[in-house]
Amino acid sequence: MIDIEGKKYVLSSLNDITDRKKSEERFEKAFHSNSNAMAIITWPEGKLVDVNEAWLNLFGFQKAKVIGLTTSDLGFWEDIDQRRQLYQMIQEHRKLRDHEQTCRAFDGSARTVLINTDFIEVDGKEHLIISMTDITNYKRLEREIARLDSLNLIGELSAGVAHEIRNPLTVVKGYLQYFGGKSIEYKEQFEALSNELAHVEMIITDFLSLARNKTTVFTKRSLNSIIEEVFPFLMADALKKGVDIELNLSAISCFLLDDKEMKQLILNLVRNAVEAVDGKGKVTIETRMEDKNVLLSVSDTGCGIPKELCDRIFDPFFTTKENGTGLGLSVCASIVDRHGGKIRVESDEGKGTNFLVHFVSM
Repeated sequence: MIDIEGKKYVLSSLNDITDRKKSEERFEKAFHSNSNAMAIITWPEGKLVDVNEAWLNLFGFQKAKVIGLTTSDLGFWEDIDQRRQLYQMIQEHRKLRDHEQTCRAFDGSARTVLINTDFIEVDGKEHLIISMTDITNYKRLEREIARLDSLNLIGELSAGVAHEIRNPLTVVKGYLQYFGGKSIEYKEQFEALSNELAHVEMIITDFLSLARNKTTVFTKRSLNSIIEEVFPFLMADALKKGVDIELNLSAISCFLLDDKEMKQLILNLVRNAVEAVDGKGKVTIETRMEDKNVLLSVSDTGCGIPKELCDRIFDPFFTTKENGTGLGLSVCASIVDRHGGKIRVESDEGKGTNFLVHFVSM
């Protein structure tokens, strides 16, 4: 209101913001239709102002339950240092390009993303816009290729080297048995040497199982019959360590399998489970049909596997055991692969582990 010569007037001023509104509309459309997960947060508080559909799909949250909260409130980070380091880098460099980061989804699963950030102005205040490209499957594939490369290298070397070692070992073992039978005084020492040689032979067997040119003989059989054949040996191992084994075998279809390899697969998985329980729980062997797949499950109530190690347990020579070779689960993966199946692990640290093997039945 202004006064001119005693009369009241309204002074109006118009500012054309057509272009700005069009820009905002274009930005909003680009933001919400983007295939990358995107979020806008206040800076430096870190409260979520908006997220797009791709962000919600990637991390499994509901929009109404995240707006106004920080990523820390959502349990987004594996540890608080991740958030602190990320914010420090943004503060120093003002923008990030293709920064690799692992985040936690609503269900607790890990998502590996490439983060890009920029600053924008919203209502006169500085905000951070974050774009995330999901590379979880790419990283998983990368690890699988590295594992297969290792297996290929071992496979090329193992057959020849293992045979060359096994031949002289057979001679040594024969002489030990011969002299051990004649010497009562050193009987315990000879038995100890024989046991060590048996352990070496087991390692050689594992190496041979990784060989790519390994001969497999497939016959159409039921997996249940294989389990029943090796069950007495499994029970004997378990009883020595005070572990209970439960058998839940359902009616399943027959499929082409190699008897020896399948027995080795079951022995390796169950012995691993028995060691994990360590006399303080139970191991369960289960078979059932899932669609057209035969499912083998070997679960235990042991210590579980840390989440950060689950992706590495099938890598050759990776082991958390003091005297382990790191070949047992690699052998299992190779056997399953030769049978056209898939093996995966589900583990809850402190509560137990479940190895699941899927075979396509005929």
